[in-house]
Formats: sequence, structure tokens, C-alpha cells
Amino acid sequence: MAMKKNNKYIYLATALLIAVFVYGSLGTKKSDNVDIGVISILSGQFASIGENYVKGVRLAEEVYESNHLGTIVNLHVEDDGFDPKKGISAFKKLTTLNNIDGLVNISSPTIDSVNKDINSLEIPTTQFGIQSDGVADDYIFQISPDPKVPITRFGKYLLENTSFKKVAVVYENGQPFDQFYKAMKESYGTGNTVPMLIQNKSDIQTYATKIALQDFDAVIILAMPESGALLVKKVSELTKNEITYAIDAQFQTGHEIYKQILGNFGVLEGSYSLWLASDDKVNFKERYFEKYKEQPGSFADSGYDAFMVLMNAYNKDKKVWQKNIALTKVSGASGNISFDAKGIRNQDFEVKKIINGEVQVIDHIKMTE
Repeated sequence: MAMKKNNKYIYLATALLIAVFVYGSLGTKKSDNVDIGVISILSGQFASIGENYVKGVRLAEEVYESNHLGTIVNLHVEDDGFDPKKGISAFKKLTTLNNIDGLVNISSPTIDSVNKDINSLEIPTTQFGIQSDGVADDYIFQISPDPKVPITRFGKYLLENTSFKKVAVVYENGQPFDQFYKAMKESYGTGNTVPMLIQNKSDIQTYATKIALQDFDAVIILAMPESGALLVKKVSELTKNEITYAIDAQFQTGHEIYKQILGNFGVLEGSYSLWLASDDKVNFKERYFEKYKEQPGSFADSGYDAFMVLMNAYNKDKKVWQKNIALTKVSGASGNISFDAKGIRNQDFEVKKIINGEVQVIDHIKMTE
């Protein structure tokens, strides 16, 4: 009897162990850890934009993990200061010490410096800034449009909707501004334009004087926000003539810099600017305010979308991951997102005008037009 009783206990204990093993395994899924690097501009002139971008990324991480309970994302954030040398160092740290699986980047200097390494290491990457070197069907996906496309459409819009008599086209030296100028030249034409290339800061004063004294009625600005704002300020100090400005998409990223340098948008009254169209269909603004107790700043929505596009396509197989990103067709915080054959975003644009000191949408430019 004692032997049979002991056997019952042995069988019962064995059954319990099996049950714990089986049901425990079914009820607890092994977590999938994914290491994602983030290189943003967290110091220097554009630090506020880079900080907004990272805030968008961090919000996206929370939303993603809440919808993918079996996945743990480890974010590794580095600063490039809009400097290619810092960008290269940040990338080396992320790939050697953190062993990242994917990358979210913001600046053009960094992507132009590390794009070959990204592809040799097969690191799926979402990138906001314009890639001017090595654009191809590869592991890099630009969540902003081809720079030539919006400038071409903007030039066409200005040609058809304005009647300027004498136009200064002020643009900065080097990539991507020479591309911007060529696109504007092709779409707006050269019949009534005078090109003015900024090669150093002293050129801004020279061109401001020329614009003020030679009866220009319009100025097209294809330049970094600080350069553009300084030009407008100096012109306004030299003449009271009414001059209309048409500013490229740099105004979207840097309108606060314009306001800081100019004090307000008074001297820009009636001026035009080009913006990437944004259409929040994922309750981004509401979620952002809930997390940060503030409204999202410029390009926080792009940071959110960069992370979501990257991670919603995630697969352990890097080649499959890449293909999944290429096939993306979603509504994001910054509007509809899809990519062309070279991984550049297809995106609509908006033309905005400063009316009574406020930036207001006056027209939409469709990619299909």
C-alpha cells in the first residue's frame, strides 16, 4: 500500500510539472528584443528640431510596444549636431557598441556620410533629411520627398499665380541648394530673374543692398533659415519698398528662426512659403499632448512616422524587413506614406501665405498633378 501511495504522489507531481511546463510556455511568449539607433540633431542651431524629432520617436516607441507586447525596443539615441564628423562617430558607436538592428536618422550630413556603411551592414534605415549622395533601391528610406519635386512644383505655382517683374533668386552654395536652384530655374524660368549665390556671410549684405536699391519686387529664397532671415532683415532695413518673398520648405523647419531674427512676420506680409502636407490620421497630436503636456513642435510627427514605418515593417530577416518597408502604404502623423522605386517618399505639398502676420494655407499641390 505504501508503495502504491508513493507512486500516486510521483505521478501527480510529474503531471503538475508537465502542466506547469506546457501551460507556462503557452502563456508566456518569449520577448523579441530589437535595438534601434536614433541619430538626431541635439546640439547647435537646429537642436530644437532634433529634440522634437526624438520626442516623436519616443512616443512612437510607446505606442508600438503597447500594440506588440512580444517585442521590446531598446532605443539608443545619439547627437550629430548637424555635423558629418559627429554623425560618423555616432554611427560607429551604435553599430559597434550597441549592435543596432535598425536606424532612425534625421540629418543630411550624417546620411551622406554613412550611407555606404548602412548598406554594407544591411541596416534598415528611415531618414528625414535629404540624401544627396547614393540614392538607390537600398536599405535607406527617406520619409521626406525628393527635393527637386517640391521646388519644381513651387516654381510652377509662382509662375502661374504671380506677376512679379524683377525677381532675385537667392540660394546657398553646395548640395542640395544647387539642386534647388536648377529645379526653380527649370520650372519658373529665367526671363525676369537674377541669380544670387551665397558663398559666405558677407554676400548676404551685398545681395540685400542690391535687392533694396535695384527695384526688385520679389525674392525667391532657397537657403538655410538663418541666411534667409538675415537677408530679409537687412533688406527691410535698407528699403521701405514692398517686396514679396517666396521661401522654400526650409521655412517650415525654420519659421521660428525667422521669427526670432525678424521679431515677427510683419516684413513677410503677403509672402509665400512651401510646406510638406501633414494630415494626422493616427491621433498623434492627442497622444503627444497626453505624454508631453505640450503641442508637438516642428517635425515631431516625422520622428513618429520614421519609427513607425521602420518597426511596423520589422522582420528578423533584414532583407525581408527592407522589402516590407518598400511596400509601406499607410496613413501617418505627417500624412500618407508610400515610397517610390528608390525609397523616396511620395508626398503632397501645401503653399502657405502670410496674411495678417499668420501663416495660412492657400493651396494644395498633389504629387499626381
